[in-house]
Amino acid sequence: MRKFKVALLNGDGIGPDVMRTAMRVLHATGERFGFELDVTEGLIGQAALQATNNPLPIETIQLCRKADGVMLGPVGGSRWSKPTSMSHPKQAVLSLLGWLGTYANLRPIQVYESLIDASTLKPEVIRGVDIMVVRDVSSGLYYGRPRGIEETPDGRRIATNTLTYSSGEIERVARMAFDIALERRGHVVLAGIGKILETGQLWDEVVAAVAKGYPDVRYQRMDVDTCVLKMTLEPTMFDVILADAVVGDLLSVQASALTGTFALHPSAVLGGQTKGLFSPSHGSAPDLVGKGIANPTAAILAGAMMLHYAFDDAEACHSIREAVAAALESGARTCDVCPAGVVSLPTEEFANRVIAELPRKLEVPPVTTEHPPKTPR
Repeated sequence: MRKFKVALLNGDGIGPDVMRTAMRVLHATGERFGFELDVTEGLIGQAALQATNNPLPIETIQLCRKADGVMLGPVGGSRWSKPTSMSHPKQAVLSLLGWLGTYANLRPIQVYESLIDASTLKPEVIRGVDIMVVRDVSSGLYYGRPRGIEETPDGRRIATNTLTYSSGEIERVARMAFDIALERRGHVVLAGIGKILETGQLWDEVVAAVAKGYPDVRYQRMDVDTCVLKMTLEPTMFDVILADAVVGDLLSVQASALTGTFALHPSAVLGGQTKGLFSPSHGSAPDLVGKGIANPTAAILAGAMMLHYAFDDAEACHSIREAVAAALESGARTCDVCPAGVVSLPTEEFANRVIAELPRKLEVPPVTTEHPPKTPR
């Protein structure tokens, strides 16, 4: 039986609840598809800060480097008011990505037919939406130097952030986007800022050059403002959207909003010294802690992404995605997507419904040599 080492970073807020639920689904999937998970927990964010006075202990970095895959819960909470502080829990995630050398963030957004009424947009506009946002997470404004806030001698305060990209950084995330498009519908849109910034011009040039090596993928460059407009008016036109760190972050949030909830969408970060970090895209929701009602769908689907990208088991990944869709189709709902008059399910019970929809374990007949089959003449 195949065995995989998994680093489990539960994170903060509802993180422990949804990640525990996701691991239950993964273990159940392993029983059906013939793999075992060796899970080791680590600390990150507020939980690590309280326990070790460090939001990212060195032990957590080492654990992630040794793992076959990392399951990462939401990090941070409402009590933290200075997100740019290096002691802020959310900075631990950026630091971890830097230590591991990752560079591509994948955020799939899919509209489920059974939840189409949860969106604020018309059903005919969003029906069939299936978008993958691929964004850089290695450079740009989030990592650029110099940065900071300085006070001038005359009392003014000046804030500085630096936006820098190299051609190599752009090329590797672009290739990731085009490779993913080959597995999907073969269409990549670059959300470009080349008309405004020199970094955008470099993105345009490098991505256009990469596109020439993918003749089976239709490539389209689109200004960011046009992309925002089209995502609202004609979202089904998109397959893979490629963008830098900040633009991709904003577009993935907007794409998530098409479904009416942020609790459905997973995230994967790939490249570097790891086979991937997989997490829900939503926040830590401290107001839901202890209530047992958090929606675990994004965390469960993050586990499915780990099976695909870290363990190279597309079939097991597909089984979880289909089980989630079947559970929703059967009427299973957590409170955030539950219409009036329908009884919502707690977190663990929703997971039970997903597990019940997983395919049964295949029964393989024993091999015997007592009566070997006859060889046809």
